Amino acid sequence: MQKALELSDRLSDREKYLIQGAFYLKSEKTYDKALEALKKLIKLYPDNISGNNYLGILYSRLGEGDKAIEYYGAAIKNGTEDVVIFTNQAGVYLDLGLCDEAIEVCENYINNIGDSAHIRRYLALLYSYQGNYERALLEVDKAFSLIGDLWLNIRRKGDVYLFMGDWEKAEQEYSKLLDKEEIIAQGFNSMRMQSLDLLQGKFRDYKEKSKESVERLKSLGQPTWAMSMRSGLAYIERRLGNSEGALKELKKVWTIAIAEENSVFQKYKRFTLRNMGLVYLELNSMSEAQKTADRLKEMTEQAPNKKHIKDYYYLMGMIELKKRNYLKACEFIKKGLPLLTADSELNLVYTSSLGLAFYRAGNLEKAAEEYERLTTLNVGRFDYGDIYMKSFYMLGRIYEDISWNGKAIENYEKFLDLWKDADSGLTELKDAKERLAALKSQ
Repeated sequence: MQKALELSDRLSDREKYLIQGAFYLKSEKTYDKALEALKKLIKLYPDNISGNNYLGILYSRLGEGDKAIEYYGAAIKNGTEDVVIFTNQAGVYLDLGLCDEAIEVCENYINNIGDSAHIRRYLALLYSYQGNYERALLEVDKAFSLIGDLWLNIRRKGDVYLFMGDWEKAEQEYSKLLDKEEIIAQGFNSMRMQSLDLLQGKFRDYKEKSKESVERLKSLGQPTWAMSMRSGLAYIERRLGNSEGALKELKKVWTIAIAEENSVFQKYKRFTLRNMGLVYLELNSMSEAQKTADRLKEMTEQAPNKKHIKDYYYLMGMIELKKRNYLKACEFIKKGLPLLTADSELNLVYTSSLGLAFYRAGNLEKAAEEYERLTTLNVGRFDYGDIYMKSFYMLGRIYEDISWNGKAIENYEKFLDLWKDADSGLTELKDAKERLAALKSQ
């Protein structure tokens, strides 16, 4: 792409601006140049499908969903049959919480262009987010009928079972990924098996799988996978109470992330700084946590997508929570929540933390409201399934505090059933058992 950019002046305006737009899309620091080139292209050639698609991608990254939908729509209107452009547009609708509109885009492709396994898989994901698992499985089966047991079909079927809570069937599907030659299929086997461990409270198994994955990835030269796996390892070290180990892993992620300037690496820089700040809080190093928050604020303010400031708001909320300034904690977290896309895994994290802040502030009604909302979220169960499960434990605590013993017992029992195979010795597990026994003995 660098060579193409260097030689682009030899080409027509159409190809020159398209190459410039594609090249400058690689890094957040050059989004302004990408926008300039692509706007020139569309002014000259408004029906250019690739140019409209790239503008859709760019505005999506800038957090301007309405404009992204507009440009993807222009590409579709001008006759594209590229299935990815359709799911790109559907993805923006999903970001905005408009799942029905996303489904409509996918059905538009099937009705007007033809059937597609790619579309069927995406529909399966959308129906899973809506909790319509029967329809989701039907869409996956249609994908299998079109192209057989492609690894993407297998992964999606496992995903539907994961959302359903049928972890045995999910594991059966994910295990099939190991039989595939594609490295990415084997990578997703590791990631999804770890997701199942988180959901079931099997933190030690998760850690072992993470370490194995990190070792396997060392020889593959895949930095984004390495960042993902080490971030997961840092997360589980925190869950096991090893904050020093978590910080060590996050510093390795940071070293990888600063080596490149593309948008994926920029995302990991922000993600890693936020998590480092959380670890410093666990280590009771308030000064380091605040320094990290200040660095994160500076980084997010420089980002072209101003909604990234949500990461700073969240970390500041957790700093205030640590200081026992509960109302300030709520204010910060509430500022960040609306800036998340509707399908962001972090919805679980933010909602749980807001519920905790309300709980510690003594606002039990608001705390219950947030944790009840959390139990309805399907997004987030891949990366933060443990938070989803512990919401039932927290609801038990809240309802016990307000003497709604029937609801407390119901939530404790659900939590203990879901974590019946969890690691022994987990604090929440022991506490839930003791509280449930005391409530039942009354």
